[in-house]
Amino acid sequence: MNFDDDMSVTVMPENKDIGMMLMEGEIDALMSPQPRRSMLAEPRKYRRLFPADGRADASYFHKYGYYPIMHLMVMRRELAEKYPELPHQILKLFRDAYELAQSFYDDSNYSLLVWARNALEQQKEALGTDPWTDGLAANKKNLDQFINYSHDQRLIETVFNCEKLFHESVLDT
Repeated sequence: MNFDDDMSVTVMPENKDIGMMLMEGEIDALMSPQPRRSMLAEPRKYRRLFPADGRADASYFHKYGYYPIMHLMVMRRELAEKYPELPHQILKLFRDAYELAQSFYDDSNYSLLVWARNALEQQKEALGTDPWTDGLAANKKNLDQFINYSHDQRLIETVFNCEKLFHESVLDT
């Protein structure tokens, strides 16, 4: 599929592993928050663009005031129209689940990782107590940047206000 003279998209063959494709030189780069399982066995065959020590992440956070979006929660507009209370309920469920997950870290025996608590404390020092904010108000700058990046990368044709992505019942979140 050709978009312009300078960009094309090729569908990855079903029988291929994208981590192996990178390590074997079939592709030049891979964007992924973590190495693929196939890559973990051969860490010398690839390198990260940014060191895994979190300094680049913290630098981005301090420069822009937010941690980049990694996940979006979506639903069909028809469903939100039929059940206008649903968007708020789902946001509350995710917030409750997040708070429950955070409470596990109060138990020093929660994780099998020896330095899990230290890592959590370092994260809080670098990114504050809640890098995973929810709701429109807390994420407006992040969403606007996400839309701008999507436009720059020619994934969408025009830039628009991020409020357009939300059902009116959650515009006050």
